[in-house]
Amino acid sequence: MLKIENVYKMYNKNSIALKNINFNVKRGDTVGIIGESGSGKSSLGKLILGLDRVTKGKILIENKDSSSWHKNNLGEVSFVFQNYKESLNPFFTIEESIQEIFWKEKKRTKSELESFLKMINLEKIILSRFPHELSGGELQRIAILRALLTDPTLLVLDEALNALDISNQILITNLLKKKKEKKAMTTILISHDLEIATMFCDKLIILKEGELIEILNSDFLKDAKHSYTKTLLDAVIPLNLD
Repeated sequence: MLKIENVYKMYNKNSIALKNINFNVKRGDTVGIIGESGSGKSSLGKLILGLDRVTKGKILIENKDSSSWHKNNLGEVSFVFQNYKESLNPFFTIEESIQEIFWKEKKRTKSELESFLKMINLEKIILSRFPHELSGGELQRIAILRALLTDPTLLVLDEALNALDISNQILITNLLKKKKEKKAMTTILISHDLEIATMFCDKLIILKEGELIEILNSDFLKDAKHSYTKTLLDAVIPLNLD
């Protein structure tokens, strides 16, 4: 699904955000791009989404250059940015914001919208409210819902679960897993939170200061070889999703 080949990103000669990044993502995988602030993870996310250009190297999606793939697959990509509070039009009600994503199709009925809200543990009264009337966690769930309702092939979440409490994190991650099973949706989770990533992802890409430290597959604690990764994982308490 996704190939990152020898990717560099420089904003100027003194600012190298990414250095020689290489990894592959299979269709249907859920991959965490993990790192501290300044590690380059959000820069990498923008490159994957085609919102910024690589300085050197290649990003291929389905074996096509990412820029051309994005142009020809506009309805196949969804994303939730870190500043999710700004992703909703402040002059639209929540109902209007959800209906907006169906502009090419006929509008959904109230009962359909209410069923969508039920999926993310929100009451129907939310539909008539404006974004400023909702809490951060409610807004974050609405932003994730809108991203999922387009049935994307590729979903990118940039720190998109952090404002949620534990119960809603589990609710959303289970919803994402169901979507993945239904459509083989590929998900990129950009996060500094290893606790969320380890309960949700199949693979972890560990970044530090713009460099790829290591790639972990499934058994993260066992696979970790680098001392930096081991230090990060030692602080993680696995969550029980049952």
